[in-house]
Amino acid sequence: MAKVDKGKAVALTGEQKLEKKRAAFRRVVTPRVNRAFKAIHLVGNCASSGYSFTPEEAASICKALQAAVDVVTAAYSKKTDKQASFSFPS
Repeated sequence: MAKVDKGKAVALTGEQKLEKKRAAFRRVVTPRVNRAFKAIHLVGNCASSGYSFTPEEAASICKALQAAVDVVTAAYSKKTDKQASFSFPS
C-alpha cells in the first residue's frame, strides 16, 4: 500500500502498515464490543422479576451466549497461536 505525498507515491514500511492495521482494528472493534456488552446487558434484564422463565430456559440462554464467546475466543487464539508447529509422531 502506498501513501501519496504531493503526487509522489511513498511506500509504507512494514511497521507502518502494521500500525495502520492496528489503528483500524481499534477503531472498529471498540464500538462493536460496546454494542455486544449492551446487548448482553439487555438479555440479562430479562432475568428480572418482570418476566417468568424456567431454569432450563435460563441455562439454554447462558449456554448459547457462552458458545458465542467461545467462538470469538477461538478466533483470536488462532490469530495469536502462530508459534504452533506440526510434526508427525515418531
